[in-house]
Amino acid sequence: MKFIKAVLGICTLSLLTFACERENVAPESKNIEFQGSIEGHHRPVSPCGTAAFNTFVDVSNTSMGSIEVLNTDGELFILVDMNAGWLLQGAKVFVGTSTNLPKTGAGLIQIEEFPFQFMHNRAQDKSTFRINISSLPPCYSIGIYGQAAQLNQFGNVTNVRNMWANGTTVLNGKLFNYCNGVCTPGLISAQVN
Repeated sequence: MKFIKAVLGICTLSLLTFACERENVAPESKNIEFQGSIEGHHRPVSPCGTAAFNTFVDVSNTSMGSIEVLNTDGELFILVDMNAGWLLQGAKVFVGTSTNLPKTGAGLIQIEEFPFQFMHNRAQDKSTFRINISSLPPCYSIGIYGQAAQLNQFGNVTNVRNMWANGTTVLNGKLFNYCNGVCTPGLISAQVN
Protein backbone atom coordinates (compact mmCIF):
# COMPACT_ATOMS: atom_id res chain seq x y z
CA MET A 1 0.00 0.00 0.00
CA LYS A 2 2.88 2.37 0.83
CA PHE A 3 4.42 1.59 -2.55
CA ILE A 4 1.20 2.52 -4.41
CA LYS A 5 0.87 5.79 -2.45
CA ALA A 6 4.50 6.63 -3.22
CA VAL A 7 4.01 5.94 -6.94
CA LEU A 8 0.81 8.01 -7.00
CA GLY A 9 2.59 10.84 -5.17
CA ILE A 10 5.48 10.83 -7.65
CA CYS A 11 3.04 10.76 -10.59
CA THR A 12 1.09 13.68 -9.13
CA LEU A 13 4.27 15.73 -8.61
CA SER A 14 5.40 14.92 -12.16
CA LEU A 15 2.08 16.06 -13.60
CA LEU A 16 2.17 19.28 -11.61
CA THR A 17 5.74 19.96 -12.69
CA PHE A 18 4.97 19.41 -16.38
CA ALA A 19 1.73 21.40 -16.14
CA CYS A 20 3.59 24.36 -14.64
CA GLU A 21 6.19 24.19 -17.39
CA ARG A 22 3.48 24.34 -20.03
CA GLU A 23 1.94 27.44 -18.44
CA ASN A 24 5.19 29.41 -18.55
CA VAL A 25 4.91 30.38 -22.21
CA ALA A 26 6.40 33.74 -23.13
CA PRO A 27 3.99 36.19 -24.83
CA GLU A 28 4.60 37.02 -28.49
CA SER A 29 6.77 40.10 -28.91
CA LYS A 30 6.02 42.73 -31.56
CA ASN A 31 9.52 44.28 -31.42
CA ILE A 32 8.34 47.68 -30.19
CA GLU A 33 10.91 50.13 -28.84
CA PHE A 34 8.78 51.08 -25.86
CA GLN A 35 5.25 51.87 -24.88
CA GLY A 36 3.52 52.59 -21.65
CA SER A 37 0.08 52.85 -20.15
CA ILE A 38 -0.42 54.70 -16.89
CA GLU A 39 -3.57 55.13 -14.84
CA GLY A 40 -4.54 58.80 -14.61
CA HIS A 41 -3.26 61.76 -16.57
CA HIS A 42 0.51 62.14 -16.76
CA ARG A 43 1.62 64.93 -19.05
CA PRO A 44 5.15 66.02 -19.85
CA VAL A 45 6.55 68.90 -17.82
CA SER A 46 7.41 70.81 -21.01
CA PRO A 47 5.38 69.60 -24.00
CA CYS A 48 6.32 70.81 -27.46
CA GLY A 49 3.80 73.14 -29.10
CA THR A 50 0.14 72.98 -28.15
CA ALA A 51 -2.07 69.97 -27.55
CA ALA A 52 -4.64 68.64 -30.04
CA PHE A 53 -8.05 67.49 -28.82
CA ASN A 54 -10.36 64.74 -30.06
CA THR A 55 -13.19 62.51 -28.80
CA PHE A 56 -13.95 58.81 -28.63
CA VAL A 57 -17.19 57.97 -30.48
CA ASP A 58 -19.13 54.72 -30.73
CA VAL A 59 -20.80 53.32 -33.86
CA SER A 60 -23.74 55.76 -33.48
CA ASN A 61 -21.29 58.73 -33.16
CA THR A 62 -22.15 59.15 -29.47
CA SER A 63 -19.29 60.76 -27.54
CA MET A 64 -17.77 58.29 -25.10
CA GLY A 65 -14.82 60.34 -23.83
CA SER A 66 -12.23 62.97 -24.65
CA ILE A 67 -8.69 62.59 -25.94
CA GLU A 68 -5.78 65.03 -25.63
CA VAL A 69 -2.69 64.46 -27.78
CA LEU A 70 0.65 66.16 -27.17
CA ASN A 71 4.31 65.36 -27.65
CA THR A 72 7.87 65.89 -26.48
CA ASP A 73 10.85 65.57 -28.81
CA GLY A 74 10.65 61.75 -28.73
CA GLU A 75 7.33 60.69 -27.20
CA LEU A 76 3.65 61.00 -28.02
CA PHE A 77 1.29 61.37 -25.06
CA ILE A 78 -2.35 60.35 -25.47
CA LEU A 79 -4.47 61.33 -22.47
CA VAL A 80 -7.93 59.73 -22.28
CA ASP A 81 -10.77 60.96 -20.07
CA MET A 82 -13.92 58.79 -20.27
CA ASN A 83 -17.40 60.26 -19.92
CA ALA A 84 -19.22 59.80 -16.61
CA GLY A 85 -20.36 56.22 -16.07
CA TRP A 86 -17.91 54.74 -18.60
CA LEU A 87 -14.49 53.16 -18.05
CA LEU A 88 -11.75 52.30 -20.53
CA GLN A 89 -10.87 48.60 -20.62
CA GLY A 90 -8.15 48.90 -23.24
CA ALA A 91 -7.04 50.51 -26.48
CA LYS A 92 -5.20 49.58 -29.64
CA VAL A 93 -3.25 52.42 -31.22
CA PHE A 94 -1.84 52.91 -34.71
CA VAL A 95 0.67 55.72 -35.22
CA GLY A 96 2.27 56.14 -38.63
CA THR A 97 1.56 56.79 -42.29
CA SER A 98 -1.75 55.51 -43.64
CA THR A 99 0.13 53.39 -46.20
CA ASN A 100 1.49 51.32 -43.26
CA LEU A 101 -1.96 50.72 -41.74
CA PRO A 102 -2.31 46.95 -41.07
CA LYS A 103 -5.00 45.42 -43.31
CA THR A 104 -6.66 42.04 -43.71
CA GLY A 105 -6.70 40.16 -47.01
CA ALA A 106 -10.19 41.60 -47.56
CA GLY A 107 -8.78 45.13 -47.25
CA LEU A 108 -10.19 45.98 -43.81
CA ILE A 109 -8.20 47.47 -40.92
CA GLN A 110 -6.53 44.69 -38.91
CA ILE A 111 -6.94 46.11 -35.38
CA GLU A 112 -5.18 43.15 -33.76
CA GLU A 113 -2.02 44.09 -35.67
CA PHE A 114 -1.88 47.67 -34.37
CA PRO A 115 1.65 48.11 -32.98
CA PHE A 116 0.58 49.54 -29.61
CA GLN A 117 -1.89 47.57 -27.52
CA PHE A 118 -2.83 48.63 -24.02
CA MET A 119 -5.00 46.43 -21.80
CA HIS A 120 -5.81 47.53 -18.29
CA ASN A 121 -5.87 45.13 -15.35
CA ARG A 122 -8.95 47.02 -14.26
CA ALA A 123 -11.08 49.45 -16.21
CA GLN A 124 -10.25 53.11 -15.54
CA ASP A 125 -11.74 56.51 -16.24
CA LYS A 126 -8.44 58.32 -16.98
CA SER A 127 -5.45 56.88 -18.85
CA THR A 128 -2.20 58.06 -20.39
CA PHE A 129 -0.54 56.23 -23.29
CA ARG A 130 3.11 57.03 -24.11
CA ILE A 131 4.56 56.05 -27.48
CA ASN A 132 8.02 56.53 -28.98
CA ILE A 133 7.77 58.72 -32.11
CA SER A 134 11.46 59.46 -32.72
CA SER A 135 11.46 57.53 -36.03
CA LEU A 136 8.26 59.08 -37.42
CA PRO A 137 7.91 62.06 -39.78
CA PRO A 138 6.69 65.38 -38.26
CA CYS A 139 3.08 64.69 -39.38
CA TYR A 140 1.36 61.29 -39.32
CA SER A 141 -1.96 59.50 -38.83
CA ILE A 142 -3.29 58.20 -35.53
CA GLY A 143 -5.97 55.54 -35.15
CA ILE A 144 -7.21 54.66 -31.67
CA TYR A 145 -9.66 51.80 -31.20
CA GLY A 146 -10.95 51.30 -27.67
CA GLN A 147 -13.43 49.39 -25.60
CA ALA A 148 -15.55 51.17 -23.00
CA ALA A 149 -17.47 49.41 -20.24
CA GLN A 150 -20.03 50.19 -17.58
CA LEU A 151 -19.73 48.29 -14.31
CA ASN A 152 -22.31 47.58 -11.63
CA GLN A 153 -21.71 48.10 -7.90
CA PHE A 154 -20.00 44.70 -7.68
CA GLY A 155 -17.52 45.49 -10.45
CA ASN A 156 -19.22 43.26 -13.03
CA VAL A 157 -19.44 44.51 -16.63
CA THR A 158 -23.03 45.38 -17.55
CA ASN A 159 -22.50 47.16 -20.89
CA VAL A 160 -19.66 47.29 -23.44
CA ARG A 161 -19.17 49.61 -26.42
CA ASN A 162 -16.48 49.63 -29.07
CA MET A 163 -15.27 53.08 -30.08
CA TRP A 164 -12.80 54.95 -32.28
CA ALA A 165 -11.04 58.26 -31.86
CA ASN A 166 -13.10 60.54 -34.11
CA GLY A 167 -11.62 61.34 -37.49
CA THR A 168 -11.88 60.54 -41.17
CA THR A 169 -13.51 57.20 -41.88
CA VAL A 170 -10.95 54.85 -43.40
CA LEU A 171 -12.20 51.38 -44.34
CA ASN A 172 -13.78 49.99 -41.13
CA GLY A 173 -12.20 52.52 -38.75
CA LYS A 174 -11.20 56.15 -38.26
CA LEU A 175 -7.92 58.04 -38.47
CA PHE A 176 -6.98 61.61 -37.60
CA ASN A 177 -3.86 63.53 -38.52
CA TYR A 178 -1.42 64.91 -35.98
CA CYS A 179 1.67 67.05 -36.47
CA ASN A 180 4.26 67.15 -33.70
CA GLY A 181 4.50 70.40 -31.81
CA VAL A 182 7.80 72.17 -32.38
CA CYS A 183 10.17 71.86 -29.43
CA THR A 184 12.17 74.84 -28.29
CA PRO A 185 15.87 73.91 -27.84
CA GLY A 186 15.94 74.62 -24.09
CA LEU A 187 13.03 72.23 -23.42
CA ILE A 188 14.17 69.18 -25.40
CA SER A 189 15.88 67.50 -22.44
CA ALA A 190 13.05 68.23 -19.96
CA GLN A 191 11.92 65.29 -17.85
CA VAL A 192 8.30 64.13 -17.54
CA ASN A 193 6.50 63.67 -14.26
